[in-house]
Amino acid sequence: MNSGYKNRSQRLIITAFLCFLAVAITGVWMRALPWITSKIPFANLLHAHSHTAMLGWAFLMIVAGIIAQYQLNSTFLRRSLFVVIFAIVGMFAAFIYQSYGAISIGFSTLYVLSAYVILIHINKKIPATNSGNPLLKRSIIWFFISTLGIWAMGPVSSMLGKTHWLYDICIQIFLHFQINGWLFYAVLGLLLKNGEMKPKFIQLFDISLILTAFLPFYWIEQFWVFYGLNALGSMLQFLVLLVITHSIYRLPVANSMERFGQYTVILFILIKAISQCTAVVPEIAASIVSQRYLILTFLHAVLIGIVSIGLIWNMLRIKLLQIKPTFHIGFLLFFIGFMITEILLLIQGFGYYAKANLVLLLLFSCVMLLGILGMLISLIFIYSSKK
Repeated sequence: MNSGYKNRSQRLIITAFLCFLAVAITGVWMRALPWITSKIPFANLLHAHSHTAMLGWAFLMIVAGIIAQYQLNSTFLRRSLFVVIFAIVGMFAAFIYQSYGAISIGFSTLYVLSAYVILIHINKKIPATNSGNPLLKRSIIWFFISTLGIWAMGPVSSMLGKTHWLYDICIQIFLHFQINGWLFYAVLGLLLKNGEMKPKFIQLFDISLILTAFLPFYWIEQFWVFYGLNALGSMLQFLVLLVITHSIYRLPVANSMERFGQYTVILFILIKAISQCTAVVPEIAASIVSQRYLILTFLHAVLIGIVSIGLIWNMLRIKLLQIKPTFHIGFLLFFIGFMITEILLLIQGFGYYAKANLVLLLLFSCVMLLGILGMLISLIFIYSSKK
């Protein structure tokens, strides 16, 4: 296999960071809405922001890592990636323009189908043995399962309406298996790619993921069986995540920035484990759905603290990212902005509202934006200088 896979990975990383920049811009835009007049509604910005974060930035970074790990550079894969990038750009523009509508649904459908093609192609390249990275292979399964929620939304909304509880369940199924399944497993698979996780622990991980999917059912119908299944899954996942953090801690690191990424990922995995265990308390499990800021804090903890920083750390480990001063400064700005906005969201989640909080959220969202822009500019110079 020639070295063309490195160029392919680098181009994907640049494209992923452009998506990350778009996510940050829409994030700042939403934070600024209390003080500006915007012709674009909040819902449009939110959908463009969230879809581009998960389906653009995170998806492309994961695929870039897999391409580098398995040295993939086929013409079929290149063409498929062109289609999925086209769909991502279309989704972003369509959600900004109309939120959910014919155009955005069309681009979303194109995205899912082209992602299927890419992941099926990649799955064939990953060995089926236990040494062939079972976490990555399972992550692909969870991607397919998560999209069942998307396909079900159309029939459910047409027959029962968008206000029916089953429509909300479709959304929750997609989010649960997309974030806690596909994205979380894929990042762990890229980091723990040498068989550090024993098969029995991965099986327990699978079981805990399925059981914790019952929390949304408990929000709608507070039957004890839904609470019990989620509680069992949360406690089981807590134990599995402790094993995972130990495995990540034992990974070798080459420099202080890699060590920083390692400790950050461990910290937020532990935060994820502990916060999920709070839902073991029935009153908390029932009230979580109404705590918008706490849910947002949790989502950012997973999507940024684990997924995004984990993916950046992985690229450093496999030498697809280089620690240049501009990249280092950009990453630190991004991290500082992220940590402070998490604290501010947590404060609001516990009911302490103040106008100063909104100002600080906007300010440090801008800091995150500047950090991402700095990392992107650094990468463009690094990669262009090698040609």
